[in-house]
Amino acid sequence: MSELTVSKYINNSPCGRKKHIYSRLLDYFSLFIVSYIFFTIFYSIGIQTPVVKNLNRDYKNTSIKMMDYIDSSHLLSYNEKKNDFIDTAETAKAYLLTLTKTSAYIHQMQIPEYQEDKSYIMVDVKYEETFLNDSTNYPLDNLSYYFNIFKKTDSKLNNYVIKGVDYKDDIETYQYKKAMVINDDSYHVTVDDEDYTARGEGISTYLVLTNTKTEKMINRVIKGEKIDDESNKLYNKLYNAYCRGVDFGTKDVEKHSKTYLQLNSKFKSIYQSITMANALIYLISYIVGFIVLNGLTCLFSKDWVTIGQKVMGLGLSDVHEHNLTWWRILVYELINLILFFSSSIGAFYFMGMFGVLSYQIFPGFTLLALLSFLLILNVFSFGMIMFTNKHNDLSTLAGGILIKDKNEFETSPEDDLININSEQKEEEDVGRE
Repeated sequence: MSELTVSKYINNSPCGRKKHIYSRLLDYFSLFIVSYIFFTIFYSIGIQTPVVKNLNRDYKNTSIKMMDYIDSSHLLSYNEKKNDFIDTAETAKAYLLTLTKTSAYIHQMQIPEYQEDKSYIMVDVKYEETFLNDSTNYPLDNLSYYFNIFKKTDSKLNNYVIKGVDYKDDIETYQYKKAMVINDDSYHVTVDDEDYTARGEGISTYLVLTNTKTEKMINRVIKGEKIDDESNKLYNKLYNAYCRGVDFGTKDVEKHSKTYLQLNSKFKSIYQSITMANALIYLISYIVGFIVLNGLTCLFSKDWVTIGQKVMGLGLSDVHEHNLTWWRILVYELINLILFFSSSIGAFYFMGMFGVLSYQIFPGFTLLALLSFLLILNVFSFGMIMFTNKHNDLSTLAGGILIKDKNEFETSPEDDLININSEQKEEEDVGRE
């Protein structure tokens, strides 16, 4: 070998653990920042391309179709802006209010009507505000609408079998006993109740409370008074029954509805394509950032070091104290490129695009799983610095590289040159033999 191949850091000491770790951390977070900047630029360009525009349009249209379909089931209902669903807690309160008014109407009980001065007067319940109004179409009873009408609109959804028992001819039991799980019938009137017989018009007895329970619900729901534990217990039981009914119906749709399953499959496919596009844009941004950051650092330092190594005053040589060959540099940089990509977890989090990490690289293996694995490798690599003799991380170990401290020395350059020349002479002698 020629003396020109000898590293100029031959007489420098290997860098300490702290400097090595600090330099790696500086490289990691510097690349994160640079990649983030490039991503904001490339993303603004990427979303204007026809491919991404079409994906976003299809995503929006499919999402609207899914929401329209769910809204048509009446299990969930649009808010006023039609950009989201009303929370189940709110629809439960509306359901219990109508249940109370229906019971009060049938029992000919008055309810309080509040005035502007917060006082109230007792008034009769209007027929239009009860479940009796257009009872065959259920305009105020979303659960009955779903179980009696909507389920029958889809051939796959039109199934009332539970544990081998078919309730097709007994939908009332299916809805109230199996879906809503109402096990205590004492809250509701019986079919021979005089008030129910006179004004019930054949609606389900589960929609009419007893006289006593109605009075408690008027105080609890309309007056807003938490009178006693029994009233609160009644309210909570009815509230939870409603929520169970909505949850049962929602799972029913998600599992059995042919229309919903088709829309959901298309939605997931489009979403995967969008997440892949965003991931690719970030990957390009990351690679460009890596090249630019390391290229500029090498250009200005006139040495093959990273920004972290430059700041910490470090240099590189191979394990034989020679200048780095191209393949060692390539291995070293490629491993760093792969390991530092785990920083994209933080990037997608801060950009509000964490959903991109759900992209399935192949079935059962997501981008988040890959990045988590890389993050674990980074932690392991940092651990190697702490516990290996030469303070290697994965990239320096694979590339056969030593990191030297420019400010610390072990021997004089002349001594090192003599030793190396002696080794070279011995090798040449062996070769001639």
